[in-house]
Amino acid sequence: MADVPNLFILGAPKTGTTAMWTYLGSHPDIFMGKKEMHYFGEDLYFTQKKRVNREQYLANFDAAGNERYRGDCAIWYLYSETAARELATARPDAKAIALLRRPDEMIYSLYSEHLYQADEDLPDLASALDAEEDRRNGKRIPPNCDVPWALQYSRVARYADQLARYHAVFAPEQLHVVLYDDLANDTAGVYREILRFLEIDDTFQPELEVVNPNMVVRSPGFRDFLRNPPASVRAIGRALVRDQRVRRALGHRVNSLNSVTTERPPLDPSVRARLQAIYASQIDELEDLLHRDLGAWRQSPGT
Repeated sequence: MADVPNLFILGAPKTGTTAMWTYLGSHPDIFMGKKEMHYFGEDLYFTQKKRVNREQYLANFDAAGNERYRGDCAIWYLYSETAARELATARPDAKAIALLRRPDEMIYSLYSEHLYQADEDLPDLASALDAEEDRRNGKRIPPNCDVPWALQYSRVARYADQLARYHAVFAPEQLHVVLYDDLANDTAGVYREILRFLEIDDTFQPELEVVNPNMVVRSPGFRDFLRNPPASVRAIGRALVRDQRVRRALGHRVNSLNSVTTERPPLDPSVRARLQAIYASQIDELEDLLHRDLGAWRQSPGT
């Protein structure tokens, strides 16, 4: 059985974690396990996805060879209030990478992803923000929502609070923070900085292609059917295709045929202003934490 990983991509959601997981996994000194296992973070709960146990988690790294790092990538490790302590207890010598994106754009992207995945059913982000109090009380939760707590959009991007938990248990040289805009504007340069942080060959150059474009479904009804089919359909599927991995691959393929890549409409200015007000103090604290000017996050993009 493999050891607990010594490299963690912490999130946040919609900040380029899938791309980073892909880029790092191509490096000869890094073996990246399956994405989004969420073994750590005991305070997180999922209504549709079953959490892996220790044996299942470690088995994902059995195929690793002599790579210097075994990596685990999960977008909610940063959000979790317990994951930092759990990671430090399980692997005190680990290194961790956090990816951050300006809160207004990240929340809008997350809302769109929730809508695509049927975790969200309200027609616009303003309505979703208005519904947060009801949802905290268990009301107006979409029936197939896997992450009800992630519908609290005004809490998801509290980066200063989240990073503080990791700074409390890891030394500064164990934590590296990447800003989404830097990754988008200079992917190769940011990648080299990460390799230097990990103290491995920084001359390695992977294919740096775009990962996870914005998607919408062609048919929400068919999407919901695929996500939660009747028991009779599940039974037929299991009888016809016995290998669970093959069934999962077929499901992903059918879902992709029901999806189309599209450009996301601009965020409504009033909603942007509302999100900027919500996260203003967190941005102030993050500037002090990172020793970096984040004034652009207080303005509309391009201004």
